[in-house]
Amino acid sequence: MVTRWPTAIFFQGDGVGPRSQSPVDCSRGRTDQRSGVDRQYTSVITVSASRQSGAGVDVEFTAVDKASPLRRCEYALDAGSWTPMEAADGVIDSMEEKFVLHLAGVPPGEHVLVLRAIDSANNAGLTKVILH
Repeated sequence: MVTRWPTAIFFQGDGVGPRSQSPVDCSRGRTDQRSGVDRQYTSVITVSASRQSGAGVDVEFTAVDKASPLRRCEYALDAGSWTPMEAADGVIDSMEEKFVLHLAGVPPGEHVLVLRAIDSANNAGLTKVILH
């Protein structure tokens, strides 16, 4: 099961004066046409997650941003600390990147893996994957 959710709520306003308290739906993402600020969220799409023989888990996924190049990707297993990871091609520098993650030593049972990709405008996209 894969769950995707927006990672932030933006408030209406131009940053000069009081902001409206009504949130803007960021699940669609956008680029502010007046300021050129990238508010486009990054999408993380899980391609596959499979348990290997023993205690290993392999996860392949793609991160995509429509407005800015990606700059970093991290994962957290079972609410642990964020661990940085490299793109499959070795450099996180484009608007679409493929990632391959091998987790060794994951004991049997249910585990929560959270994947986070961040673009050059610091917009993040997260995906939660339940590993069985």
